[in-house]
Amino acid sequence: MFVIGTAGHVDHGKSALIEAITGIHPDRLIEEQTRGLTIELGFGWTNLPSGIEISLIDVPGHVRFVRHMLSGVGGIDAALLVIAADEGIMPQTIEHMNILNLLEINKGIVVFTKCDLVDQDWLNLLKEDFEQTMAETSLKDAPIVFTSTVTRSGISELLAELDKLVSDLDAPRDINKARLPIDRVFTMTGFGTVVTGTLLDGRLEVGDLVEISPTGKTARIRGLQAHNTEIKIANPGSRVAVNLSGIQINEVSRGHVLGMEGSLSSAFSFDASIKLVNDEKIKHNLKVHVHVGSAEVQGRIRLLDSENTQDLDQTFVQILLSEPISISEGDLYVARISDRTLGGGKVISINPPRHKRFDAEVLALLAQQLTGTIETRILGILEQIQPATQSQVTSALTESSQSVEDGIEKLVSSEQIVILQASEQTSLLMTNNLVTRIRADTEKIIHEYNQHWHLRFGIPKEELRAHLKLDSRLFSVLLDTFQNDLVDIKEDIVTLKTWKPQINQDEQSKINDIINLLHQGVFAPPRLDTDLELLGYLQGIGEVKDLGDGVIFTNTHYLSATKIVLEQFNLGRNSSLAEIRDLIGTNRRITQALLETMDKEGITQRLGDERRITEAGKLFLENK
Repeated sequence: MFVIGTAGHVDHGKSALIEAITGIHPDRLIEEQTRGLTIELGFGWTNLPSGIEISLIDVPGHVRFVRHMLSGVGGIDAALLVIAADEGIMPQTIEHMNILNLLEINKGIVVFTKCDLVDQDWLNLLKEDFEQTMAETSLKDAPIVFTSTVTRSGISELLAELDKLVSDLDAPRDINKARLPIDRVFTMTGFGTVVTGTLLDGRLEVGDLVEISPTGKTARIRGLQAHNTEIKIANPGSRVAVNLSGIQINEVSRGHVLGMEGSLSSAFSFDASIKLVNDEKIKHNLKVHVHVGSAEVQGRIRLLDSENTQDLDQTFVQILLSEPISISEGDLYVARISDRTLGGGKVISINPPRHKRFDAEVLALLAQQLTGTIETRILGILEQIQPATQSQVTSALTESSQSVEDGIEKLVSSEQIVILQASEQTSLLMTNNLVTRIRADTEKIIHEYNQHWHLRFGIPKEELRAHLKLDSRLFSVLLDTFQNDLVDIKEDIVTLKTWKPQINQDEQSKINDIINLLHQGVFAPPRLDTDLELLGYLQGIGEVKDLGDGVIFTNTHYLSATKIVLEQFNLGRNSSLAEIRDLIGTNRRITQALLETMDKEGITQRLGDERRITEAGKLFLENK
């Protein structure tokens, strides 16, 4: 199925033309039929002489309703540019044509209506005027058909041209990722909430669990209908009505997008190209209305490579939105202000960081993403949102999951991206450039720390993370990766594999004095008034044990004291602190510190005022 949209000035006969083609009057509202102009989108459908089925969208032509026109024109395959013969080309004719150009709708037919009201000479002049006015547009070579819905002249010729048109159109793309920009929402008695739109990029099936983006609300497809016929499956490119269960009418609106749960992305900002129409100009930070799919939202345009667009045919911008909308890379948008269209272009990336203006590297990347391969676009997305999961990358691209997977595989093979295992279920994608940069920063930070604290074995984990400015999850994943060949981790200390503390002669002499003092004290070591850095070093090499409260044992004496206590407990003797004190021949303070250290290490367990040996403690005795 193909979708054909009308375009043209108000009261130029678009609705009457659709009725003449399909037998269906597209105006749905009483107000529309009374006033004789289309306010909302209207629809009709028919089978062409060849048997091919088409849908026709009737869009408003009045300047006040161009926003409604934009909500429907984004999903069409081709256009009927309608021009009334008694009036000729009018302002909205030009604006609609500009919109078709911006949305890259380059297939269509030019239809002159009301030809029964003028003579042949006038028609010849109209044709000549069109060819001159539209010489630079996408429909410059389109066939021209002269019609009258009153006399039905030209209608059969138009149907024949429609047959030729659709036979030359590419089949609707199916990337197995359904997207339905919603252009109507209503309720039906006994059915509940119904939404309509043109289905892009995938299929919908009765029973599917779907998501409404950007709200994140979920619903179940209760029923599907195309052209007033119940269907079980809706195929790409079809006009479809979707009956939803589990969602209220006030939870969904025009501009939202329906898709499979977890497959859609939303954005408060996006990078894009922009091309202006006519002689329009844009200044930096200009406020505009942004139209994407069926959505309309206010936004602000940041120019990235100029102060204004006066002398530029196309430039790059970053558009900041007042509220989130559901978009993907590659989507086309239109920017309008007040009652006129300024321009539009293609979405390059969504939710990008705030770019520095006039940055040559940023501009080069955007240019590459705009015209590049899927691999280039994946890299561009990762530059914006990394680390990212594969599903995040897929939802940001208008490509099939398989195409994205193949692109990622090529990038991994060429060592342009790396896959980091965050958990058994989750892997993260990052550019190799960023991983390499973080690795170099990690090595530099630890090296500088070691130079300043030359007796320490490494830097505390949290201090390193703060220097790198990474969130905890990414820091943990990268640190695991760096353990292969760069760092060692002991408890909460990160050290370079190549690093050993540097001891000078004076420090070595002090160390010898400390060890001698501790050996002399045995289980009653003296309080040490010495350099904490030296003590830290001795702990790091396993020479001493800090029990807290100023109690320092040599490691040998700690192991001996621990063994004595465990043997006592292993005999079933739950001795008091005083009894343990007397057993090892020390004071209460030191005994308390020793027992609390044994508790922390899990070789004893305190039960009220008594302690017992644990299984780990029994294993300790066996090994000692």
